Amino acid sequence: MDDTTKELRKYIEKHKVSKLENAKHDVIPVVKDIVLRVERKDSRFKIGEIEYTGSIYQKLKIDDPDEFDFDLPLNELEVNQVNSHLSQEYAYYKLQPQQAGWRNLADGNGKLSSERVVQTFANYVRMAVDELNRDQQYAFLFDIKTDHPAVTIRFKRDDKVLYNVDLVPVIKVKSWPDNLTLGWESRSKNEWPNADIINEIKKRGVSLVPKLPKGVAILQRDIAWRYSFNNGEKVLLLDSVPAIANNCRRPVLRI
Repeated sequence: MDDTTKELRKYIEKHKVSKLENAKHDVIPVVKDIVLRVERKDSRFKIGEIEYTGSIYQKLKIDDPDEFDFDLPLNELEVNQVNSHLSQEYAYYKLQPQQAGWRNLADGNGKLSSERVVQTFANYVRMAVDELNRDQQYAFLFDIKTDHPAVTIRFKRDDKVLYNVDLVPVIKVKSWPDNLTLGWESRSKNEWPNADIINEIKKRGVSLVPKLPKGVAILQRDIAWRYSFNNGEKVLLLDSVPAIANNCRRPVLRI
C-alpha cells in the first residue's frame, strides 16, 4: 500500500467513523420501531432480519452519512426458487395456496402486484410516522414519500432534513435463479472473481424488489418484480478474496 493511500484511509477513519456511529444511533432505533408498528397493523408484513444495504454499508460513501438504505424481507413470501421468470431482470411472483392472505394484492391469476405491495406498505409506514410525530418520542419530525421500490422517510430537525432513509420490502429467493447466467463462469481459477467466489454469490441467492420496469414493453408491468443482487455485490466488495484486489476496487468506486 503506498503512502498516499495510507494517509487517505487515516483521514477517512478519523473524520467519518464517529459521524457514522452517531447517525446509526439516530436512525436504526427509529427504523426498528417503524417495522414493529407496521407488523402490528398487518401481520403479513412481518419482517425477517433487517438488511443494511447501500453505499454506507458497502463502505463506498465518503460524504457525511445522511442516506441509509434498508431491505425488509417479507417472511411469508420467502421462496427457494423463482416460480415465474419474465426476463434476466424481472420476474413474476405467483402466490402459493398457503399465501391466500395476499390475494387482495394480486391479479386474477395469483401474481402478486409489486405496486400494490409498495402502496400498502407505504400506507402503514405513513400511519407509523404519524404516530411518531404525535408522540414525539424521538428528537426528529418525519415525513415520507413513495418512489418505487422504496418508501423514503425524511428525518427533520428545525426544518432541516438530516437523513433520508429508504425502506424497501423485498422477497428473498434462497437459490440462484436458473435463468440467470454469470459471464464470469468461464474464467480461470487465477482470475477474479474465481470459482469459489462465484459459488458463494450463488449461495446467497437474490431478492425480488418492487421496482417497476421503465421504457420496457412488458404486459402488466405493475406485477413485475426486479431481481436485486445486493448480497452478491457485498461478496464482491467486502467478503471476497484476495483482499489485495478489493483494495484497489473499492477506492476507485468511491472516487
